[in-house]
Amino acid sequence: MGKGLEEVKAVDGSVFWVLPVGVGPREAAEAVLRMVPTPEVERRVNRNRWSYEILVPLTRCAGGRLAVTPNGMLLALGLRGPAKLLAQRGGTTYGDVFCIKAERGDDAAHTLRQLIQTRPLERLLRHEEIHSQQWARGAWRFAVGYLIEAVWARLRHRPHRDEVEAGLRDGGYQ
Repeated sequence: MGKGLEEVKAVDGSVFWVLPVGVGPREAAEAVLRMVPTPEVERRVNRNRWSYEILVPLTRCAGGRLAVTPNGMLLALGLRGPAKLLAQRGGTTYGDVFCIKAERGDDAAHTLRQLIQTRPLERLLRHEEIHSQQWARGAWRFAVGYLIEAVWARLRHRPHRDEVEAGLRDGGYQ
C-alpha cells in the first residue's frame, strides 16, 4: 500500500485508497499511478493532468477528501460552497476526477469511507472512466462538444451521445 494512503474495501471486494489530508496534485497523480499501474491509466493521467492541478487543491480548500478508485481515477467527495456545483446529478467527471454529490457531515473522510463500503460503485465508475477517456481525447473539445450535444439531444428528445458511449444504464440514465 502507498505511503499515507488508507485502504478501504468496497462492497464488491475492490479496493479504494483514501488520500491523506493536504495531498497536492503531483502526489495525487503519483498515488493513482502507484496504485493502478497500467499503460491506459498512465496515458489518461498524463492527458488529464490539468484536472489534478485544478480539482485536487479545490477539493482540499473546500474541505473535501479524495480517494484513488480501482480503475485509476480520483473520487472527490465533500465539496462545499460554490465548489459543490461541480457535482451535477449524482456526480460529474472532469478529466480524471469524479466529483460525487453526496451529503456529508463534518468528517468528509468518514462519509467517503461509508460511501465506498456501502454503495456498489463498480458500474458507475466504469461509466465515469469512459468520460475520463473522452476528456483525455481533448479537454476543451470534449467540454464544448458535451454542452452543445446536451442542448441538441434535449431538442431532439434523444439520449446524449457521450452518455450513450459511456453506458446509459451504468450511469443511471435508464
